[in-house]
Amino acid sequence: MLIPEHLKREIIEIYPEGDLSDMVYIGKQVTERLEVTPQVFKVIQEIRHKYMDVKNDHRIITPALPERALFKSIAGPGLVADMLVAKYVDSQPLTRQLSRFARMGVTIAKSTANGWVKNTCEFLEPLYDLHIGAVLSSHYLQVDETPVRVLYGDKVGGTRKSYNWVYYSPPDKLVMFDFQQ
Repeated sequence: MLIPEHLKREIIEIYPEGDLSDMVYIGKQVTERLEVTPQVFKVIQEIRHKYMDVKNDHRIITPALPERALFKSIAGPGLVADMLVAKYVDSQPLTRQLSRFARMGVTIAKSTANGWVKNTCEFLEPLYDLHIGAVLSSHYLQVDETPVRVLYGDKVGGTRKSYNWVYYSPPDKLVMFDFQQ
């Protein structure tokens, strides 16, 4: 396997042990290995400085927080984006993601994670609606209907036939997925 040239290289210099003063350098041998840095959590603190206007009625001035997609949430956009890609692109259920986070020392309640996913999807809904309009307005469209069995309620073995629809516009290179019961 060839390692892609565009990847960042971390260089580690290794010299022979002992006294090298009476030796002549004749070259080097380079060996490469592919490595990945595991997911790392960090905390971003937003410190808002407050001031008191002593000349005018002693009012306190505090700057507003930057606008967020998830109002009053500790989840940053990078964390939520990572969770959504893992869930919807890599088919990794939230429970498995939360187990991995817990092994890394970060415990997130399942209900909290579900809320983040739901609220993010609601936040992105206008963008999704625009995308649907762009795909469906194509002059050439390919469509696939795939039936799937979906668990229904708490009843053991209770499934319902549902459908995954995939719309593809080859001229525009746009794809849309639509789930229907």
